[in-house]
Amino acid sequence: MTARSERNFQSEHVADIPRYDHAMTERWANSTIFFVCDAGAAAAFYADMLGFTVNWRHDEAGRKWAAGISRDDCGLLLHSQQPDRVGKRA
Repeated sequence: MTARSERNFQSEHVADIPRYDHAMTERWANSTIFFVCDAGAAAAFYADMLGFTVNWRHDEAGRKWAAGISRDDCGLLLHSQQPDRVGKRA
């Protein structure tokens, strides 16, 4: 396929893709994952000492395994289900 015919092929098929005008106007979010020893204690620290909001927690068998927290436009996921990764990069 030549460069010109490839461009024509691409432009013909791009026209077939539906356009979502609202797609880039909605608010998107992301979170950084922190591996911690105790997600409950870490969430409490971030909330009480640093002013974060605890958005959700995952409790199982009497233990908090994960928590989602946020402050302003910063979201964090506190994760304690992989103790071998505590203090290491994701």
